[in-house]
Amino acid sequence: MKVLWVERLTDEATWWRHVQQRRARSGIWKVIHALASLRLALALLVVLAVACAVATLVEDRMDGAVARALIYRSPWFRGWLILLCVNLFCVTLTRWPWRARHIGFVLTHYGIILLLAGAWIGSEMGFEGFVTLRKNGAGVDRVWLKERVLRIAAPSGTLYETAFPVDVWRPSHARPKVVPLPEGREKLTLDDYLEAAILQPRLLPSNDPKGAPGMELRLQSQMAGQLSLLLYQGDPKFQSQSLGGIAEIVWGNPEEEVGKKVLHESWMVFASEAPVTYPHDRFYSGCRVRLKIEANGDNPEVEVESATGVRSSWPVSLLREKPQLFPAGRVLVELLGYWPRFAMEKGRPQNLAGGPLHPAALVRLSWLQQGQERPLRPTLYLWPTTNASVQYEVIRSSGERCRGEIQPGATCPLGWADWSLTLVRLYPHAVVEESVERAPAPTRLGQTFEAIHARVFAKTGPATWEGWLLPGQPVQVASSPGHNYTIQWQFRHRELPFRVRLLDFEVPREEGGEIPSDFVSTLQFEDPQGHQVVGKAKMNHPATFPGGWWRSVLGRNYKFSQSGWNPQDLNESVLQVLFDPGWPLKWLGSLGICLGIALMFYWKPRGRREGHNTADPKGNQLPVGVAKASNCGGKT
Repeated sequence: MKVLWVERLTDEATWWRHVQQRRARSGIWKVIHALASLRLALALLVVLAVACAVATLVEDRMDGAVARALIYRSPWFRGWLILLCVNLFCVTLTRWPWRARHIGFVLTHYGIILLLAGAWIGSEMGFEGFVTLRKNGAGVDRVWLKERVLRIAAPSGTLYETAFPVDVWRPSHARPKVVPLPEGREKLTLDDYLEAAILQPRLLPSNDPKGAPGMELRLQSQMAGQLSLLLYQGDPKFQSQSLGGIAEIVWGNPEEEVGKKVLHESWMVFASEAPVTYPHDRFYSGCRVRLKIEANGDNPEVEVESATGVRSSWPVSLLREKPQLFPAGRVLVELLGYWPRFAMEKGRPQNLAGGPLHPAALVRLSWLQQGQERPLRPTLYLWPTTNASVQYEVIRSSGERCRGEIQPGATCPLGWADWSLTLVRLYPHAVVEESVERAPAPTRLGQTFEAIHARVFAKTGPATWEGWLLPGQPVQVASSPGHNYTIQWQFRHRELPFRVRLLDFEVPREEGGEIPSDFVSTLQFEDPQGHQVVGKAKMNHPATFPGGWWRSVLGRNYKFSQSGWNPQDLNESVLQVLFDPGWPLKWLGSLGICLGIALMFYWKPRGRREGHNTADPKGNQLPVGVAKASNCGGKT
């Protein structure tokens, strides 16, 4: 087919005649014009708009993972986008050879194609993950994605991984999910899912003479109902229980701890304000700490007063040199910091140069447990004396203590409002078994977890294994003698080509308040060659690695942004990790769309400014529709 170049098409009539002749004579161009149909484009856009609207509703009512799996990442949706790109590309071909007035039209259409291509590359080759780092902890080289997978270690040691988005494929008894186990004839059947589950412990008698003792308790209140608890000496997890954070139940005799444990208490004291106290080990020392200073700020002293009224004081200069012993109660007094002009900067106490006189000191008290300390909250101690009775000691919030003995089946008042204690059972030798159960409605979110019920079936016969899969916990499954699998349900992870560790984490506060103004993570990156780079990740200012402007332009670096923090532990920082190799195409596409639209609306070639000739070379006037089509960049 003979090609006519732009310079040969001297007027609109010739260009239009060439397009029509090319379309009539060539089957390829007929297909191109069919794919460039305006009706096809409208149909594609309507379907995509409806799909996106449905996805928005699904995302709002269910979860973003469901919308991604059912719509955004479904084969039909991606096929529809590919067909839209083909339509856009064919539309630009129907205008070939392009003239000056087509520049904005072509840029806009190719910009949309580049934008969609960049989004597809970012979705397939990039990722968005999260990593939790601890200050001065070991470096990590992997991040966790918000995608659930089943990881199965076959008997040969080979590791297999299959996607299992539980939000989309929620298993049930009516609709179980079956996963064939590799390297065997067994199959894994997932037939139940608990969104909020708890581990319910049960205390059972043990025939092992070396088994540790245990007891079942029931606490009752007319206002708060009843609460069942267990104490078990053989597991630290069950040696103490919390009564809703307002009281504690502890296994053990408090007198046995006397003189064996060092207790600590911190005091932040001010010259003109009330102090702040923090007991580190559930017990108060009973002492009071004050900061005394003259009006001009000279001769600051730290004074400690015991519960009986005995006082001692030391100059700050002496406490700076070495800790001092407070004779009353044998308490060691340490000065951890002193600030004549105290101010909070970046979440830390600072001495503000030139600021007003505002003395403050941080003092720590340390002493051996004496058995008479007032606990942070009311505490109940229980310990068996024989196989048939239990001794108890109740410490009330006032510090008052009460002792007694209780037998199985008996009830005694605790003195905590109207609470009473019943010793349900006492086992000289016991064992604790935990089972997965659905959490009751009022259970707090942080105390629950997800769980999937699974069974393993051989080719024929009943299930050879049955149990629950908990997030991140591997389960050993023996499907047959000598044929063992390890199954784990967890988040998918991605390896990083470098290691990253947290050097420091700061939480600056608003001036004069406790509201965080920023979060700053100081990170150290180390590549395989051992080269180290330090960067800072702040709110809206991510740290990037590897460096270099060309990596940023090509989307070949990793961005670390501040994602979360733990107010109770400022040595921990949660970071979002973003890797998007499709970023350059997205920006180029967006630039092309904006530039193309601007050219179409605000720039006209010289020929269009002077007016177009709507007659053919022989002087005959073209039809109105042809003249309009030849004078615009729209679809035909």
